Amino acid sequence: MNHVFRKSKNGSNHRLEGVVTSSRSLFIDSGAHSLYNREVDTYENELVTSYSQRYDYFDLKDKNSDFRKYVRRYVKFIKEETSDKIDYYVTLDAIYHPDKSLEIYDFLVNEYGLSPVPVVHCETPFNFVDEYIERGCTFLGIGGLGQGVSKSRFFEWGDQLFNYISAGKDRTPVIRTHGFAMTSWELLLRYPWWSVDSASWLKAAAFGQVYVPNFRDGKFVFEERNRPYTITASARSPNAKEKWHISNLEGEVRKIVRDWFDFIRIDIEGNHGILNSLEARSRANLLFFTRMARELVFPRSCSTFNIKGVFNGPCADGQKIKAPKSYDNPFVEPHKLQIYFSGLSGGGIYPEHMIAEKSPAIMLSFDNLRDQMKRPYDKRASTAWIRFKAHRNQK
Repeated sequence: MNHVFRKSKNGSNHRLEGVVTSSRSLFIDSGAHSLYNREVDTYENELVTSYSQRYDYFDLKDKNSDFRKYVRRYVKFIKEETSDKIDYYVTLDAIYHPDKSLEIYDFLVNEYGLSPVPVVHCETPFNFVDEYIERGCTFLGIGGLGQGVSKSRFFEWGDQLFNYISAGKDRTPVIRTHGFAMTSWELLLRYPWWSVDSASWLKAAAFGQVYVPNFRDGKFVFEERNRPYTITASARSPNAKEKWHISNLEGEVRKIVRDWFDFIRIDIEGNHGILNSLEARSRANLLFFTRMARELVFPRSCSTFNIKGVFNGPCADGQKIKAPKSYDNPFVEPHKLQIYFSGLSGGGIYPEHMIAEKSPAIMLSFDNLRDQMKRPYDKRASTAWIRFKAHRNQK
């Protein structure tokens, strides 16, 4: 793989210098999801709900185990490759095995001096949340949607979780939370996230779809009661004759959609318009989520959201949960929702959009980057990494 170098003052070459500036914030995912799919969830459509021998992969005792080798590569990447360029990086959690995940987190902290973001997944008991808070963690990753977990099942646990961590009288969380792959409309507005990540901006564009906010009282709005429109906007779509294709819209909806694309200055027709350009659709969705993030402010009170659970109410496993411990809430200053845009690691045509829009925040997966580094130079696979891996706009 080609690298970009710049001479330092002492004459040595340093990687990651001289790369085009492109991101105000960089979040590195450890690749735990890929490890889970590859090493644990080996049976199709089966959710691992009990600890089994398949978790033997996460062996910390044997220094020569495949997992320890993966850990060393990840640590080297974090500490040497981009140590002063990364804002956040995720622990190597063993998904659906909270005991093992805590053990790995402690290992990364004590053995290597790292400060990774810990992660809990759907139906993790809340005493593990206490364990991370008592270790001084101020940022908690939350995953578990997908991998056999339905949205309703996640809501049952997630409602209880946010009740649990919203301990103060003002009902705001005592710890910042990051939602992995949590940009569905219901999930974004149901919980008071500090940040989320998703590739849906890119995936929707690839399927010929764009997002358009609703319009009320003379402005575009991002509220639970005014769901956004999902519009088919590809001239080659098999749904080109359906009523929700952009060419077939009528009345008020047609005006809202057309006004939105005028507002964000993206053409509908033409070779570079959304009807004929994947790049235009991806940029339009990027702008939609960027604009939406400006409307959601952290900290937000759980009492203002559609949360069914109450303290000492039924937990996902049918047991009652304890009222949360009395933690001080350090989050006073308001913060607009941070959306980390993922899905870029293997693509070569999207960095220019991120640069053009001053690239709010990027999430890259170490597992994908590691695979790219092992392959011979491939322009499409490496462009995003060369453009995004280190340098960001000055804060």
